[in-house]
Amino acid sequence: MALFAGTLSSPADACSFHTYKPVRTLVDKILESETLVLARQSQNNALRFKIANVLQGTAHSEPIPFLVDTATRRRLSTNAHDGVLLSLDGQGTWRYLSYVDQNWQDLLKMVMRQAPMWRDQTHHPDRFEALSKYLNHKDPRLHYLALQEIDRVPYETLRTLGVSVHAETLLKALGSWRDAQYVPINLLLLGLSNAPEAGPFLRQQVDRLHQSSTPGSLGAAATALIEVDGENGIKHLSRLFLSGQDQPIAKVAAVVEAMAIHSNLGSDHLQRTIEETLVGFVRNRPAGAATVARQFSLQRNWSIGPHLEAMMDDASHMTPAARLQVAIYVAQSKAGSR
Repeated sequence: MALFAGTLSSPADACSFHTYKPVRTLVDKILESETLVLARQSQNNALRFKIANVLQGTAHSEPIPFLVDTATRRRLSTNAHDGVLLSLDGQGTWRYLSYVDQNWQDLLKMVMRQAPMWRDQTHHPDRFEALSKYLNHKDPRLHYLALQEIDRVPYETLRTLGVSVHAETLLKALGSWRDAQYVPINLLLLGLSNAPEAGPFLRQQVDRLHQSSTPGSLGAAATALIEVDGENGIKHLSRLFLSGQDQPIAKVAAVVEAMAIHSNLGSDHLQRTIEETLVGFVRNRPAGAATVARQFSLQRNWSIGPHLEAMMDDASHMTPAARLQVAIYVAQSKAGSR
């Protein structure tokens, strides 16, 4: 049972919002690097790089193996203060990180200034706050870097950052296939934007996902819809995904997760609405009790424990595995409320 409890609350499954594996960002690479340099084309050979400035660590006379491509050579020749950021590890391996213009120099200075603090904590809150300011930057590379960074944060943290991205920017991105991997985070940001367009767009997204056979970005869309519509959003999601027996359990789980998240964050009234909705769902679909237990456990939310415990007296419609999941969550909820 102890082993099963561990799998019930595995951190790896704590969020169903992401449809891709988060990439290592430029900030990650900077923080991981032993040696960082800015390089420019050599005056003796414009096809070769030469170290212009050592930013961190020690770079002796190791030759840089990369050739300066035509586009980079042209940019460097017309921008005397630009450079190419390279890293060198302890084995003597060079890695190309980024072209650095004035905008990126400002970012680079800030990251290196904060590096000692950020290295001490995998996801330092100050890191997200500092980088979220680039979300509205005119340089798309900086915008995407900021998206990649905040795409990792728990929703509660995202709300407290107070980020604001123009609704027009978000809606354009949500309609572009090039930004497909950023759909979940863009939906969440749209829900936090206070834009009048957010509600209609999110309701449309949820209605479309109701017809889909897979959850896709439903978790993010449901979370954003509750953020915008509150109790009405919960009722709308319940009608579409929880009132019948036809919705795949993966889609049900995405909606329940969104409700579990907001149960942690919302008012007492919103929490009661969520609890009443999910109790009704479990009575209608007893096998769904395991899904509720799992999603609330992953959020470390024990509020629905007493309701599920009361329903355990008539658990004949649950499978043995489902009963075990619910029993473990109820036990966790009792321990968590002490």
